[in-house]
Amino acid sequence: MGWGARLKLIRERAGLEQAEFGALFGKSQQTVSTWENEGVKQPNPRWYQELARLIEGVDIHWAMTGEGGEPESASRSGDNPFIERNLMRGVIIVAERFWQRGKIVDMSPTEKADEIMRLSHVAQRDGIEAVEAMLERIHRRGGK
Repeated sequence: MGWGARLKLIRERAGLEQAEFGALFGKSQQTVSTWENEGVKQPNPRWYQELARLIEGVDIHWAMTGEGGEPESASRSGDNPFIERNLMRGVIIVAERFWQRGKIVDMSPTEKADEIMRLSHVAQRDGIEAVEAMLERIHRRGGK
């Protein structure tokens, strides 16, 4: 099994669609598809460390090399069972819309992933409209 197939297995066992997985890294669904089809060079070890930080149950050695046993399950780190999957998708769509328009700038993939999780908790508590309002306020303040 190649590194792209292992990545796909990790993503699927975490219950994430390609767009959701990509959003954790500040990447698009198309980028995740390219990774899974090994259309680019295998990521560096630091990327795998970030993967293990974001997805519980990831064995970095197995993910990189295929040696050892494959994971039986995986889940988003800090996964909150009260955050529904559709709500997470809504947060990702709203956040990506702002990022693509350059309304939120200068965020690393790690910062974007953390922001997605923070916005998910806001959406769970106050609704997706609260997330949109929060992002608009950030935009009005100049992206900070």
